[in-house]
Amino acid sequence: MKPELPTNMNALYNRLQQENVGFKSLVIKNFTIKLDAEEQKNTLYGSLKIINNTSALLSLRAALGFEISRIYFTPDSVTLINRQAKKVFVSDYMNIKPMLPLPLNLDYLQNIFTGNLPRGGTVERIPEPVSPSENYPYMGTVTPDSSKGNTSYSVWYDPMLLRPRYMIIYKKNIIQPLHVDYKSFINAEGQQLPHEFKITYMKDGTQNFIHLKCSKFEYGQEQSIDFSYSDKYEVIYL
Repeated sequence: MKPELPTNMNALYNRLQQENVGFKSLVIKNFTIKLDAEEQKNTLYGSLKIINNTSALLSLRAALGFEISRIYFTPDSVTLINRQAKKVFVSDYMNIKPMLPLPLNLDYLQNIFTGNLPRGGTVERIPEPVSPSENYPYMGTVTPDSSKGNTSYSVWYDPMLLRPRYMIIYKKNIIQPLHVDYKSFINAEGQQLPHEFKITYMKDGTQNFIHLKCSKFEYGQEQSIDFSYSDKYEVIYL
């Protein structure tokens, strides 16, 4: 049965926020990443741990199972461990951007992998972007208060599931946005989490695709992430 939804834009935004995934800590134990980026195709494997609105730890592995890199995100900094080079890069998001495959930060990572709408924002129906999906209605474009006007999310939603089906994430001074296309969700302890989705973005004039499939979700009560690295690694501050 299709739920009855408010017609007022702000009321609709508030109603969809009620379906956000709630957690203190969330671990996605396994996900597969199929990269079609920068004219190269590759398959990686990973895991992700998020402390809500505080930090996140992303681990990337090669096909044989050995860890390639580990990336630690906080609201204003990122630390990248390159296992092969035995180097650690510590930076803000601006300076490390050339080293990341796409422009990520803690908010992007958390919202993309949980499918959550940003809280505490203003929503407006800007001249509706060209619809990326004919099957789902456009909710509006949200500008989170925490972004100080620098980031906005255009959202198309599933009126049955009450979860986003497509998001376009814009960042000020970055011409090309991130497109997130949610293909399916999975029920994890009564909450709907993204199961399969695709991220599309432009870099150096080339369209790139990242296909993700997530499984094995685990909620917890942790308030911090134990993050460390060998003192034999060279530390580089960018």
